[in-house]
Amino acid sequence: MKIALFFIYTSDMTVSMEDIGFSMISAVMRENGHEVTEIFSNENNIVYDEIIQYKPDIIAFSVYTMAKEAAYRVIDILVEKLP
Repeated sequence: MKIALFFIYTSDMTVSMEDIGFSMISAVMRENGHEVTEIFSNENNIVYDEIIQYKPDIIAFSVYTMAKEAAYRVIDILVEKLP
C-alpha cells in the first residue's frame, strides 16, 4: 500500500529536526511492507503535484495542536486535488 505521511508545521513552530514519533510511525509502516513517502513541511511549501503523481492509497497526518489549522487547510486542498 502507498502511504503519504504528512507532518505539517507552521511558521510559529521551531522545528530543528524531524519528529521522532513521525519517524517511528514511518519505519513501522515500511517494516510491514508499505511504501511510504514522508512530507515534512510548512504548509506553504508543499508540492501538491508530486503527491498527485505518487497516487497514495492512504494519506496520514501527524499533527501538533498548534498546527491543526494548517493541517486542515492542507487536507482541504488534497480533497480538491485528489479524486
